[in-house]
Order: sequence, then C-alpha cells, then structure tokens
Amino acid sequence: MTGRAAMQDQDRFKTTRAGAPAIAMLAASLVIAPVAAQEIRFGGSAHDLDFVGGGQASEQGPNLVADVVLPQVDWEWLKWIGRPTVYVGGSVNLSDDTSFIGFGLAWRKYFFKDKFYGESNFGYVVHNGTIEVPALSPTNTDAQNIALIERNLEEIEFGSRDLFRSAIVMGYQIRPRWAVEAFFEHLSHGQIIGNGSNEGLNNLGARLAYRFGPSAAEVRARRKAKQGQ
Repeated sequence: MTGRAAMQDQDRFKTTRAGAPAIAMLAASLVIAPVAAQEIRFGGSAHDLDFVGGGQASEQGPNLVADVVLPQVDWEWLKWIGRPTVYVGGSVNLSDDTSFIGFGLAWRKYFFKDKFYGESNFGYVVHNGTIEVPALSPTNTDAQNIALIERNLEEIEFGSRDLFRSAIVMGYQIRPRWAVEAFFEHLSHGQIIGNGSNEGLNNLGARLAYRFGPSAAEVRARRKAKQGQ
C-alpha cells in the first residue's frame, strides 16, 4: 500500500469514527424534538464554498443539517442581549469530509407582517476535520511528500478541534408552524480558541423549520399582552 493510500485509509477511519456522534445527534434531535424543542430545522447545504475567507473549495459536499431550537426563557436579564434562544445541532458531510456538532445562541427578528424573518447565530462547534497537515520533510520519501501536498490541496486546515460558528438566516413562514429558510454559515477559530492555520469553512444551504406549541405570532402576542398588564 502506498503512503498516500495508507493516509487516506487512516483518515477515512478517523472521520467515520468521529462523524458517528454527529449522525447520532441529528437522529436524536428528530426523536426528542417534540418533547424538548420549540422548533426543529432540517435540510441540506453545499460544503466549503470558495468565498469570504473559506477553505478555498478544498472539500466536497453535500451536507445533511439539523438543529433543535430550545424554548425561549423569559428571564428579565436576557433582554439586555436581545432575548436569544439556544440551539443545538450539527452537520454531517456525505462525502466523508468535515462534519460537526455544537450549540449556540440565535437572535430572530420578524418583519412584513410576520411572514418573513431574519436571524443571526453565534455558537461553538467541535468537528472531525483536519487540524494541521504535517509539513514536508527531507526525511520523508517522495511518495510521502507528494501525499502531503495532495492533502494540502484536498483538506481544510482548521488549526483547532473546536471552532466558532456564525450564521445568518432568512426565513419565510409558509404556514403558522412551517417555514422555509436559506442560511449561510462560517466556521473558524479566529485566532482566539486556536492558532496557526485558520482556513475556515463556508456552507450555504436551505432547510425546513417546524415549530411546536404556540406559533411565533402567538408567542409575541402573549408577550405584548403580558407587558401591557
């Protein structure tokens, strides 16, 4: 077996093993959503798009994505940071490239008679991709150095196992409980929770959202009524 083939087999084993929690989390989110969630979102995305400082289209897609949005907590101090909701979710890459799981905060704003909304996300994820490709070495064989060059072209060097995730979302309410969304997300460590390589990852996707319990309009109406008392 060549050095390149051995590296591929080893990486495939690590990726499959590390990707299992992400797959399990996405499946579990669909099961627990009616019990613990305010909203569940599921869909797909294009992986590693070549813009806004991403990984230069090194990896391939597509991804399966799912989020569980937890019920909003009506604590008074949360108004100072815009009353965000907490989400838990992840992305599984179907080409055996980088998958991730994580959590974060989501801020949503409705407009145009509550038919449209915009949302911003900021969170933390753990991924199963490459942290750093080893440097070329004169002690390596030619085949080993060629394999490392190919890895540099085909893999994203994240520089850290854990990353920040930021995202923007545009949604449209097609029913009181159903919505369609388009989203863009960016993953990187920002030289804050990691150092060295920071190629990052850009994904662009679409998904369906289903809300459990009261609709968003009903929740806002109740809050306004409570404030008016």
